[in-house]
Amino acid sequence: MPERTSTKWARLLGETAAYVQDGVDWACDMGCKVLKKVGDEKEDAHKEPTNPYARTAVRAGRGMVRFLGEIGETYYRTYEKLKQKNR
Repeated sequence: MPERTSTKWARLLGETAAYVQDGVDWACDMGCKVLKKVGDEKEDAHKEPTNPYARTAVRAGRGMVRFLGEIGETYYRTYEKLKQKNR
């Protein structure tokens, strides 16, 4: 029996959505790795401000970036394990 046109469109749209989701996941994963890398850089890599308030703000910002990167990286590692487990 020939395949219906609506079935072909449904499969095409489903596959397209899967590729888009994979691309978004990849971009988010790379972004999280970059955030973690930036947060892990040693303080000597960038010239710290001499103003103590600015220095505190830079350190807090670096810590927040590292924290967000770690959250994202852990999320994607766990997500990949769960996808493998459910197959």
